Amino acid sequence: MQRSDLFKTSFLEIHRRGPEELRRRLVVQFAGEGGLDYGGLAREWFYLLSEEIFAPALGMFCYCRSDDYALQINPNSATDEDHLWYFHFVGRIMGMVVLHKHFLDVAFTIAFYKRLLGLPLALSDLQDVDPDIHQSMLWMLEVRPPLPPRANSRT
Repeated sequence: MQRSDLFKTSFLEIHRRGPEELRRRLVVQFAGEGGLDYGGLAREWFYLLSEEIFAPALGMFCYCRSDDYALQINPNSATDEDHLWYFHFVGRIMGMVVLHKHFLDVAFTIAFYKRLLGLPLALSDLQDVDPDIHQSMLWMLEVRPPLPPRANSRT
């Protein structure tokens, strides 16, 4: 891996490997650096790579609010024609982190975690993402006028 272009070189390395190979013991080596990987280099690689992947400047993820560091998928990420490949790569990295028992220093919104787990979303999940829209939705549900009575179609 090249430290100077970690995202690109990691993307290419992970993309060219099959799932079986990614499940094997993880060996990380940075180009031009010696040393054996007893877990420290892999931990450093995951840490450095996660800093790049989850940085809002990359455009894949953004903070849900200015006062909260929970991340969500950036709605504008689709402007990059390769965005689906990049999200596939991120999914593989997240799977590798779990499989190889490493840690990512990142937090997502509750709605994001629920989607990962296949759990249904609720209106209350919107509060983490956008409290103003959440409050507006609650207001609409509380003060909407009652529906007019339905005319009986049998008469």
